[in-house]
Amino acid sequence: MPPRLRPRRQRPDNDASSNYFVYHGRRNQTIPKDVTFVRMASSIRRRVLDYGTFSFHPDLRHVILKEDLEEIGRHAFIDCFSLEEIDIPHAVRVIGYKAFANCSGLNRVIFGTGLEEIGEGSFTNCTSIHEIFIPNAVKVIGESAFHGSGLTRVTLGSGLEDIGGSAFSYCKFLHEIIIPNAIKKIHEYTFLSCSRLTNVTLCDGLEEIGYEAFRLTSIEHIHIPLSVRLIDANAFSRCYFLREIVIPNRVRAIKSGTFRNCSGLTTVTLHDGLEEIGVYAFRQCQLLSQIVIPNSVRAIYRGAFRQCSGLTTVILNNGLEKIWASAFKQCTSLVYILIPQSVREIDDNAFQSCSNLTNVQFCFQVEDFVSRLTWWDRGVHKRCPRTYSFLMKFNIPDRLGHVIAPTWRADIYRMLNLIPRISAESLTLQFSIIESILTLYERINLYPMLLELIIWKSEIINHLRLSNAFCNTRLKVQSRTDSIAKVNIIVPGVLSFLTPVNNAHCANYNLNEAELDDDDHSAFSYVS
Repeated sequence: MPPRLRPRRQRPDNDASSNYFVYHGRRNQTIPKDVTFVRMASSIRRRVLDYGTFSFHPDLRHVILKEDLEEIGRHAFIDCFSLEEIDIPHAVRVIGYKAFANCSGLNRVIFGTGLEEIGEGSFTNCTSIHEIFIPNAVKVIGESAFHGSGLTRVTLGSGLEDIGGSAFSYCKFLHEIIIPNAIKKIHEYTFLSCSRLTNVTLCDGLEEIGYEAFRLTSIEHIHIPLSVRLIDANAFSRCYFLREIVIPNRVRAIKSGTFRNCSGLTTVTLHDGLEEIGVYAFRQCQLLSQIVIPNSVRAIYRGAFRQCSGLTTVILNNGLEKIWASAFKQCTSLVYILIPQSVREIDDNAFQSCSNLTNVQFCFQVEDFVSRLTWWDRGVHKRCPRTYSFLMKFNIPDRLGHVIAPTWRADIYRMLNLIPRISAESLTLQFSIIESILTLYERINLYPMLLELIIWKSEIINHLRLSNAFCNTRLKVQSRTDSIAKVNIIVPGVLSFLTPVNNAHCANYNLNEAELDDDDHSAFSYVS
């Protein structure tokens, strides 16, 4: 309920007549600097209190505004340090820019029912105001309107549509706020450094929470409505008492530092629909013990969970594509982590200084491929993430599996075993060399097949010249048989590096004359 209006003062009590002043609104009228009580004459025709009318009157304590006043102008009472109370007439629609700014003695404000806008900075640094009621007619509270005030309690009217940035920032004694249904966005810094703010109610319909909106507050629990689609950077950073948070499924990204240094945060629930976890999003959330990353998340950015020293369980689901540098750095309680097959790249230092991490399980394709490497050790070596990224990016396991010569495979593994002794600056060059050599091996790998096709074609042409016959299936089969015989002599004898150690032949053929027609050239199969 709004506070009951007191009868307006008609004349000050026990004030000397020399400090009582009637303002008639004349341009040549000078307001004495030592005045303590001012009454606006009802005969004033203008309904706007002009710019700076009563500003810089340090002794002014009481003001009676005329009833038909419609607007209080910019700086109207700025720096009236002794002003104690103000009753805004019901006809006033707008309170202008910094109208009552720095009125540090102002302890009582009653707004009229016709008020629609509280302007930017209008009550900033009014440190003695403790409680206000915003009428239902008010649609806009401007930027920094109550910045740095002494408010302990604020009641917002149901008609409020917009709360400007920093509107209640640094209200260090404010402990509770209920956001009305009509508010779609909480702007940047709105409740920044409201250090005693513990209870916040966000109503359905809210869509955005702005940059540093609740940073450095004492919020313990907050329900984020399902309608919210954007939580901006640092929105809840340094909320040391926040215990748990549930991110709605309309939120696509947790921005940079959103929950950074929420040292009391124990439970985080992420839903499908989330696509990225931003830089330092949960850095130094020291009591967070478990996190499940939905399969819709594509990237975990730099330092997202850095210094989460209590984090013991991390579940990464298939769909994740990249883990950026320092993402889990200094997570000293982390023991095991499974990297899903969808991950294509892991940056350097992603798991640096995870002192208890003794088992990193990569996808089976890579684990099986590197099982011969003496330094891999369940994927915990500091070079494993970059090596894994290289293997996945260039599809090394599959490509090497198609190469015939065992000596070539051994050569690749030899180069991979050199990795622990290579400097970080030279590692990229080493990967480049491995990829280029493998590319060369893949090309040479085709030589026997190309050689057989060339000889087969030559045999067919030779038979046609000698016999003057038409090219038929029997001629093709005979020419293929002759070409096979020559390839199985040439490859072991001349191109021996292409021949597997455990096989005297490098090619097997399945020739079925009944299945060959005049246009079929696909029956040849080259098998390792």
